Amino acid sequence: MNTTPPGWYQDPWHQAPLRWWDGTRWTEHTSPYAPVPAGAAINQPSRAGLFERERRITPWLRGLLFVWPLATAVSLGGLVSTFRSIVDGDEAGSATGFWVLAQLASVAGLAVLVLRVLWLYRAATVARALGFDPRREPLHSAIGWLIPILNYWWPYQGMTDLFPEGQRPDRRIAWWWGMSIASGLSLFVVVAVPFVSAGVAVALVVVALVPALVAAALEVGLVSEAVAVHERLLQA
Repeated sequence: MNTTPPGWYQDPWHQAPLRWWDGTRWTEHTSPYAPVPAGAAINQPSRAGLFERERRITPWLRGLLFVWPLATAVSLGGLVSTFRSIVDGDEAGSATGFWVLAQLASVAGLAVLVLRVLWLYRAATVARALGFDPRREPLHSAIGWLIPILNYWWPYQGMTDLFPEGQRPDRRIAWWWGMSIASGLSLFVVVAVPFVSAGVAVALVVVALVPALVAAALEVGLVSEAVAVHERLLQA
C-alpha cells in the first residue's frame, strides 16, 4: 500500500515540473512553482539529488575536455600515417608506436564524448526539474552528440536549454558551437601533413587544433556557468 502523503512532487510524465499527488493517485493539477516537500518524490529522485549527480561529474568533464581535440588530432595523425605507409608499400607501418598511440587517443576521445553525453543528460534533467522549458527530452538532447546530422544542432540546443530565459549566454554558446563545428571540419586538414614540408605541416596542425582548443575552453566555461545557475536556483 502506498503511504506517500499528499503534496507536490515531480511530474512522472514530465508534462510539468510538479504534479499534485492526493495520497492515492496523481491528479490533473500541475505547477511550475509549488515547493517540493521534504520527503522524496514518488519513484523519483529529488531535485537536490539530480543536481548532485550533475555536480559530481562536472569536474571530470571540465578536466578532460581539452583531451578531446588533442586525442582527435593524434588519432587522425595515426590514420594518415597508416595510409601513407600503405601507399608507400610499407605493410609494417601499422605496427609502429605512433599507430598504437593513435588507437589509444581514439579511445580517449571516445571516453570524453561519452562523458559529454552523460553530463548533458544529467544537466538537462536538472533544468527540466527546475521548471525550464526545453525543446526536447534530456535523453534526446544528450544522444544528439552521437547521431550524424543531428549532432550539428541538437547539442547546441541542449546547451541553450540548460539556462533559464533571460540568463542565457547566447553569444558565448554560439561561439562555442561555431568553433566546435569548425574544429570537426578543420581537423581533416591533418590528412595533408605527411605530404607537405615541415613548415606547412606545422601550420596545418595549428589550423586544425586552434578551433578545437577554443571550443574546449568555451565549453569549460559554459559547463561551469550552467552548474552555478542550477545551484543558485535550487538554493533560492
